[in-house]
Amino acid sequence: MLAQTTIGTACFAVYSRLFEGAPTRWTLQLVAILLFQGVVIAGFNFVIDLSLLRRYRPSALAAFHLTQPIFGVIAAALMAGDRLTPELIVASVAVTVGIWLTRR
Repeated sequence: MLAQTTIGTACFAVYSRLFEGAPTRWTLQLVAILLFQGVVIAGFNFVIDLSLLRRYRPSALAAFHLTQPIFGVIAAALMAGDRLTPELIVASVAVTVGIWLTRR
């Protein structure tokens, strides 16, 4: 999990630099949000994931892990007021159908 996070962060940093239009303006609020996300949210997620992996097989948890982006989209819409675009809805439905097909 640590390797996945490290490699993913490095790739996102490179992609962001290449494809994002406006440069990031670092503020105290942005740093605080990133630290909260990285330490509290990701740390809590790692603890929960590892405790679940001790009790259940990874194959049994795979479908659960695939729902995380869907819940992230829903949480962003409810808590941050992000707009649910047709593309996000179609992608969420596609993930749901993919989970259903693999669990049959």
